[in-house]
Amino acid sequence: MTVEVVVYTADLIFSSKISSTGAAVNVPVRVVCGVGDLAPGAALLLVDLEADGAIEAIERCRTMLPTPRIVAFGPHVRDDLFTAAREAGADEVLARSAFVTRLPALLQATS
Repeated sequence: MTVEVVVYTADLIFSSKISSTGAAVNVPVRVVCGVGDLAPGAALLLVDLEADGAIEAIERCRTMLPTPRIVAFGPHVRDDLFTAAREAGADEVLARSAFVTRLPALLQATS
């Protein structure tokens, strides 16, 4: 099975929610928690802005070929993280609540 969606997070509970949503819509999801675990080939990278190295992960994936679509998410009160993610090259930056709402559609768009 080809991994199309990679989730960059250290939050095991939230990553479980993302993985189960992926399974429900038939989209394989791989969770990574370190920049060194990122590899080319994903169609979509979902980045938890509260994870250590999140901005570095976005910057690294911007240099990969093919370049994945990058969607970052985090707490709505952290404008500094949202700005840093946009500057690093995220295609879209969402508040965590909006991310949860849109997650099934984001995953299905890769299939």
